[in-house]
Amino acid sequence: LIIDHWDWPAEYWERLEKRPETIFVAVDIPPGGFYKFDLVFQGIRNSLANRDYKQDGCSVHEGPKYLMLSPDSQRYSGAWKPTGRLKSVLLTFGGTDLAGFSNKTLDCLRRLPHNFDLTLIVGPGTPNYSAIEATAKSSGLKVDILRDIGSLAEFMCRADLVVSTAGLGSLAELALTGAPAILFAAVPHQTDNADKYSSIGGALNCAQKVGIVDELFIRHLDSLAKNPQ
Repeated sequence: LIIDHWDWPAEYWERLEKRPETIFVAVDIPPGGFYKFDLVFQGIRNSLANRDYKQDGCSVHEGPKYLMLSPDSQRYSGAWKPTGRLKSVLLTFGGTDLAGFSNKTLDCLRRLPHNFDLTLIVGPGTPNYSAIEATAKSSGLKVDILRDIGSLAEFMCRADLVVSTAGLGSLAELALTGAPAILFAAVPHQTDNADKYSSIGGALNCAQKVGIVDELFIRHLDSLAKNPQ
């Protein structure tokens, strides 16, 4: 039995009973629920270091080595390679783009003197797709807008830089590929995610404020464009 609902309330965990004939496996659960399971894969929820240990009778495996991704993603493990330039930039803001980062980022990018090749991944739940298309068209930027892609990791490996929200799914794929990123926060908990992920390098943190694309982003991107190394 594999359970992937880390945010279920404490009342649920208290009612859950282990059965001798069943191996209980969980993905990304609060540490207080470990005793209910035989095996837990924590991914990068608690740490960016690969760790294996026992807690409350449960075998716990955490870190990028234990991401729950499609087996097809394995080919992209560590596949990002530096080109020594900053030309191709991938913009990806989750399945719904809750904070409207697509439009906000394009508005900022048109203020910079650099000519990037932009790929914008628009999620299936993004409500303002026509507005994003209009912004891209009027911006004068070179933007390729894509929907319904098969593998975000593949596009991360192709880009010189990724601009992304700090959701656990996106961070997991950044950890898998090794692609460098600038991070935003669409919801409050993503500020904590960005703090943790950027602290070990490979990402610049522009997620101090929820839903904001400000001058810090422009300064970071301008600095990287002038000195890609």
